[in-house]
This record gives sequence, C-alpha cells and structure tokens, in this order.
Amino acid sequence: MKHVPMGLDSWHVYRALLQSYEKLGQRPAIHAVRPTNLHLAARLVAERCVEADVDTQVV
Repeated sequence: MKHVPMGLDSWHVYRALLQSYEKLGQRPAIHAVRPTNLHLAARLVAERCVEADVDTQVV
C-alpha cells in the first residue's frame, strides 16, 4: 500500500473492494480475499483506487 496516496478518498477504497476482478475469479475483492491471495487482492484494490483518484482529479 506504499503506492497509494495518503489523501485517498475512503469511498474509492470502499467501491474498489466491492468491484469484481478477473484475477479473483470475477468476484469482488471483499468476498474473494483469502490468506493465499491477500497480496493480489490488495494490489488490485490499490490500483483501482489510484485510478479512481486520478480520474476525479482530471475532471
């Protein structure tokens, strides 16, 4: 999570946790996360959050 901006909107995190990810079997991260894929789930959520943060700054 070192690559996630400190001022990241908590709603971006919430939405990212609820979105489905292909790499997690088309399941939301919040439901698919397991000890064996925690790093993958965290990376996917962080990437989605950063994308959402960039998108809102552009507008």
